[in-house]
This record gives sequence, structure tokens and C-alpha cells, in this order.
Amino acid sequence: MTTLHTINKAPSDTSLWQSCLSAILPGDALLMIENGVYAASQTSITRQLQSMHDVSLYLLSADIEARGLTDQIRTQATIVDDLQFVALSCQHAKVVSWF
Repeated sequence: MTTLHTINKAPSDTSLWQSCLSAILPGDALLMIENGVYAASQTSITRQLQSMHDVSLYLLSADIEARGLTDQIRTQATIVDDLQFVALSCQHAKVVSWF
């Protein structure tokens, strides 16, 4: 049973991020939304994310654009729109929101 994890807090909320990352299992997906997209521009978090094998990484495009991060993404995450966000939610057995 795979899980889509969504996280909306900036990486400065280290305890939330560590809890989230430790709960992700192989086959799961992580979607960074709202202030969570800041993680994709920070080297320390992107190293952790890229070391997670068999975990799909996603970023919400509207949140990247709203925060001016379009040219600062440092991870191999797939950028998705709102419709793809809904599709991801339907593709996974459950969704866990970290906030």
C-alpha cells in the first residue's frame, strides 16, 4: 500500500521534515506544496531527498512560481500542476499531510 506524503512547511521546521522523511517507505511519493517547495532549493534537504531510493518526488508548480523559485530548483523532482496533484492523490492508497 503506497502513500502520498504532502508537506507544506519550509525546511526550517526541521522536526516536521525529519518526521516526514523517516515515515516515507520505498514506493511512496512526496509532494512538496506551499512553503514546502523551498526544500527543493536547499542543498541539505535535496541531498536527503535524492538519497531516498524508490521514492517519487514532486513539486507543485504554482507554489514554485509564487515563491520565485523557478530557477532555483536543485532536485530531480517532477513538477506537477493541480490536476496532476489530484491524480497523484487517486493513485496512492492513502494521503498523509504533514503540516
